Amino acid sequence: MSHLKMDPIVPISSIDFLDPDGKEAAATILQAHREFGIRRFALIFPGHGMLLTGYRGREPYRKFGEKLRNIKEMVSGHDVQVGWWCMPTLETGKSSFQKITDISGCVSDYDFITACPLDPEYRKVFSENVALVASIARPFMIMMEDDIKVSCHGPVGFACFCPLHLREFAKRVGREYSREELEEMFSRDTPQSRQLRMRWAELSRDSLVGFAAAVREKLDEVAPETRIGLCQSGASGFDGDFTEAVTAAFAGKTRPLVRVYGADYYSDHSDWVPFALFNVLYSTQHLPKHFEMLHESDPCPHTRFFVSAAKLKSLMAGAFSYGLHDGFVWTAQFVDNPFEETCYWTMLRDESSRFAALREAVADCRPAGCEICHSQWQHTVVPNDPSVPNRPDGGLNAWIGVLGQFGIPYSVAPGGVKMLAGHIASFLSDDEIRAMLSGGVLMDGPAAEVLTRR
Repeated sequence: MSHLKMDPIVPISSIDFLDPDGKEAAATILQAHREFGIRRFALIFPGHGMLLTGYRGREPYRKFGEKLRNIKEMVSGHDVQVGWWCMPTLETGKSSFQKITDISGCVSDYDFITACPLDPEYRKVFSENVALVASIARPFMIMMEDDIKVSCHGPVGFACFCPLHLREFAKRVGREYSREELEEMFSRDTPQSRQLRMRWAELSRDSLVGFAAAVREKLDEVAPETRIGLCQSGASGFDGDFTEAVTAAFAGKTRPLVRVYGADYYSDHSDWVPFALFNVLYSTQHLPKHFEMLHESDPCPHTRFFVSAAKLKSLMAGAFSYGLHDGFVWTAQFVDNPFEETCYWTMLRDESSRFAALREAVADCRPAGCEICHSQWQHTVVPNDPSVPNRPDGGLNAWIGVLGQFGIPYSVAPGGVKMLAGHIASFLSDDEIRAMLSGGVLMDGPAAEVLTRR
């Protein structure tokens, strides 16, 4: 079969006890290329076993590199590329590394034990493992899973308040704070807490940038041509709006590659589609245009029983209409027969020309309409509340659902009537509010209450 008009990346599972030498994975790649036109693939390693059982040294990475090299050799002669989806990354399981620590002091003692990206020993070990795989297998790209973040790891929410982060924070702000002091301070919204929350978010971002730069530096010693891409996390805004900086650090001198989050798991309802795609809209209007941006085309839990191919098609079409370039598409169930159900494979093949035409039609356009007011930093005015699951952020603008479901055009870039909701009204400066109120504004009740108090 001829290639697709799009060039998605498709993750491929290769469970060791079922496929020790990679023959099954190679057969899957060739069948997917032959029957569905897929050209780019990402082999998954490590699996959740390492997350649950802990870091097991360099040997598993060496064996994986050899398997990946074998698979590349078995599919050579065909126009396909084989890369690596590195999962998990920071979530290494039980180990001696510094653990990511919640603002409450919580450190998980079962799964989702997460190594702190500031830990110099972990940076060294992880970087060497990545370089080891690349030196053996030369994958065309390595995609880092979306556990590249400091907050929101299982039971750990607002993070990381380990000794390494507290020491670095003291250097930046000129005095030492204990975790308990910051917990009390961040539970209130005051001018001082806002300022420190901004500085803390910057520290979170910079700790991840340093981690990414260390990985890139080590990889450049053995495979400078190999791209490293970032799977953007839902915590990326909360942790200092880190997507652009971390993606660039992983990329080095290669073209930056980022998978933008925008999926809707475990449901086939359509009413959440505008909310699921809002980050896609924001990202395409704020990330540099030379980044290669892929949509998170993920029908998790990787079966057809919760997310239909029709809904996946709708999410992908929306993402491409906003300007994303392609998809990181989960087409296969992670079972011994990846073609047991072919609805996603078939949809991707059949809709490829339509997706490509849509992408080309909007290449020189930008979304216009009402401006949904949003900032990745608005969470800094929301007091930390331990009863709120995962993290205390600013939430999504309530107008997304109203405009999205009524088909009213909207954007995140300046222009049009401004749609104001919730916490963003507390985050804006007086000058920004005066400028906003000089034009057309539609606000919800919480925003109106905030402006009345001010």
